[in-house]
Amino acid sequence: MSETNNAAIEAAAADNKGEVREDRLEVYVRYQKNAVASAQLRREILVGAKGDADYKTLFLQAVKALSLVTDNELFYNQIAAAVEQRGD
Repeated sequence: MSETNNAAIEAAAADNKGEVREDRLEVYVRYQKNAVASAQLRREILVGAKGDADYKTLFLQAVKALSLVTDNELFYNQIAAAVEQRGD
């Protein structure tokens, strides 16, 4: 293999490592934001349970917190739509 090919391979590998780092950082940032939002919702649920919050609101907040922790927004959207269709 020529030095040019080796240099090109090393450059490509370095670029790939940079992309992997960026991807990991993006996932970590999203995880941190979700953790903070979930903690806020848990506080709101606790205050609401001790106060006068209705069960539907508490349930939807709990589902939202769960969807944040699992990074699954579709889950929350499906539950919210199903609750809305019930009309309770």
